[in-house]
Amino acid sequence: MEVDVGDLEGESELDPENLRRFFSVIKDWLIQNKNTRFPGGESKDDVEKRLKVLDSLISSSPMIFVGHATLFAIFLGTGGKVFERVEDLFLACAGIARYCPSTKNWSIES
Repeated sequence: MEVDVGDLEGESELDPENLRRFFSVIKDWLIQNKNTRFPGGESKDDVEKRLKVLDSLISSSPMIFVGHATLFAIFLGTGGKVFERVEDLFLACAGIARYCPSTKNWSIES
């Protein structure tokens, strides 16, 4: 399940105010390590709790997870990945976030 952006769900991604609200929450989550909540939606803590389920699914066998950049950014962040700019979290279309089970490290490939 993707990140619940609450009141922003279904709103125009081209509206500058919607973009400002979205990036403000994401910046709080990934750079300032705050637990800001999307109005009517999830907090970073909510998303991290849901992602803990993935810990039991990850094995040494190859696996594919499909999702949007925000979900992967939170997942990468729970594994210690640090983002210095909000723009760093966005994967290119069909971008790959690779996980190495032996080292428990994540990398983003563009």
